[in-house]
Amino acid sequence: MTVYELYKKAINVMFEKPNSKVYENYYLTHINLLLANVFDINNTIRNKNGLESLDVIPVMTNDNDEIPYEDIVLNEILPWGLAAQFSIDDDLNKYSIYNTNFLNACFKHERAIISEVSDVYG
Repeated sequence: MTVYELYKKAINVMFEKPNSKVYENYYLTHINLLLANVFDINNTIRNKNGLESLDVIPVMTNDNDEIPYEDIVLNEILPWGLAAQFSIDDDLNKYSIYNTNFLNACFKHERAIISEVSDVYG
């Protein structure tokens, strides 16, 4: 999914008009903040799927950048997070709904990181 596709998905869940330009000056910054916010969740999903973790948080610089996150993060988590960021200054009731959906999706897809335990007292 590209940066612009994620932006369009977020304004869609907010029931904004498809040609709305209200948030066009802000979405790139907010997407980068969200990518940092869900970086660890994305890596645990990658590990669960047998993929290596990403080493660094990606930084998007233009509309056509492909976001290198798992589909579940792109489709279930990030749109709600972006919608919440957009609505925080406009309507706290909508913000609450979008942010709750974002947090619920984060909690739903968090995974434990299994590692070996070593005896530090041994």
